[in-house]
Amino acid sequence: MLILTEAQVRKCLTLESCIEANRLALGALRSTKSKGATRNNERPVVLPSHAVVPTRIGLPRCLEGDDHDSSLLSSAGNTTAVKAPRDTTLFKPAAYYGRTGSETLMGMKVISIRANNLSRGKPTANATITMLDAESGDVSAILGGTFLTAARTAAGSAIATKLCLEEKKMTQTKNKHLVVFGAGIQAEMHIRMLNCILPGLIKKVTIVNRTLKRADKLQETLTNDSDTSNLTIHAVDLIETNLMQEAVASADIIVTATNTATPIFDWSWVNPGCHINGVGSYLSSSEEVDSVFVRDKCVTISDTIEALDVGDLKELDGSSGNYVGLLGDLLSGKIRLGEGANSKCTFFKSVGTSIQDIFTSDAVIKDAQRLGIGTHVDL
Repeated sequence: MLILTEAQVRKCLTLESCIEANRLALGALRSTKSKGATRNNERPVVLPSHAVVPTRIGLPRCLEGDDHDSSLLSSAGNTTAVKAPRDTTLFKPAAYYGRTGSETLMGMKVISIRANNLSRGKPTANATITMLDAESGDVSAILGGTFLTAARTAAGSAIATKLCLEEKKMTQTKNKHLVVFGAGIQAEMHIRMLNCILPGLIKKVTIVNRTLKRADKLQETLTNDSDTSNLTIHAVDLIETNLMQEAVASADIIVTATNTATPIFDWSWVNPGCHINGVGSYLSSSEEVDSVFVRDKCVTISDTIEALDVGDLKELDGSSGNYVGLLGDLLSGKIRLGEGANSKCTFFKSVGTSIQDIFTSDAVIKDAQRLGIGTHVDL
């Protein structure tokens, strides 16, 4: 069994290899989506394919009465009903069945969301990925999955951004402005991935965060890195409304990578034609991007069918016709954004899928084996 630490995963996962792994992973997810079909009208279903992604299992951090955070659960009679917990642990299995047994990928990610981890000096989302040998059933590798999760999420957004900009013929002009809400690892990896997949197109980056010190630190990190030194980066405090509005109004691409449950700015500021990647919310009770704005002003694609249940997309219905399908369908050419995308914003809603985790882990493992990185142990 191969063990790879977070630091070793970082060494083995390049931006380019991550983008390619996620192009394959997301391309494996296709739907029956036809134009105008959403959850209230012909809800699309995932077509049978080589990819199998079972429903994730979620466990709250604690039960009512076991912790000071009583917002997690509520009691009804002798039963305990789970609300939308702020802190939860998710178990996310997946498999991809190749043409031969040796090409089959099988694994599971365990990811824990802990809102107070920032005060502990830890990431708010800690993850570990276990990969299996499909033939024997043995555990073949255990990987630190926190950086990998951020990287594969950003890769999905980058792929969606490029496809949407290409279809709207917006890749022909340079000097684009990227506005990122959040200053954590997700924000950092989105800036890196978008700069990689759109070489020379992004000139200006604005990082908006509720803690200016953290945004300043990310600005310094990226400015001093040769891979992102081509970018002019500014940090803005979330309370600086005028500066934030100015940035949003001039944005060509927006990324929201926060843990907010409600929209953090007035979405009427957004310029028509802007592309938006929403990656922070994953619960029906969370609305990082204004759902009315999504309904009225956006043409929307998502990474999975499950994204339709997130608060950002709650206003979509069959009559709107602006949910066009999965990113995998767009990658395959099965769907197009349509002419409406030229006059509206495009919105990629991502909740992440474990098929991305196992494809990305496979790429990391292959590079680790090539470089002789990692620790081998016998259980």
